[in-house]
Amino acid sequence: MQSIGVNSLKIYFLYSIEEYNFFCKKPFQNWICGFTGNNNMILVFPPSVIEKLTIHKKEDVSKIIAHELSHIIYGYTMKNCYNLFDEAIAVFTAKQRIFNNEEINLEKIDIFRKDLDFLYKESPKIINYLILKYGKERLFDFFKSISNEK
Repeated sequence: MQSIGVNSLKIYFLYSIEEYNFFCKKPFQNWICGFTGNNNMILVFPPSVIEKLTIHKKEDVSKIIAHELSHIIYGYTMKNCYNLFDEAIAVFTAKQRIFNNEEINLEKIDIFRKDLDFLYKESPKIINYLILKYGKERLFDFFKSISNEK
């Protein structure tokens, strides 16, 4: 394992599933390419092994790091952890694009839902819908307001 440290943030490159299993309690699945650990750690498979161990391409590693870094920043800036927004912001940060404009019924969305299938598939659609409907500035104002909630 190799690490790169910037102040208190550390990025660890994992070269095997055994290393992944040492740091992560969730069972390995081939779509997993990185995750955040305790103490500002990002753990990610590097370009040299990511294509062998996961479904991701080596070109994705920088986006994966941006995605995981956004989870760390979200954790520091939000007093309440809304998993839906945390994952959606991370996906948006990594992709830096707006997807298709799907109509979404905001009244039926449970922002406290934690199951990964929902979070990975639906949260980006929700953030994109909100950006298209209300604009980035209003969405950022909303996040600022919830970051101050007790």
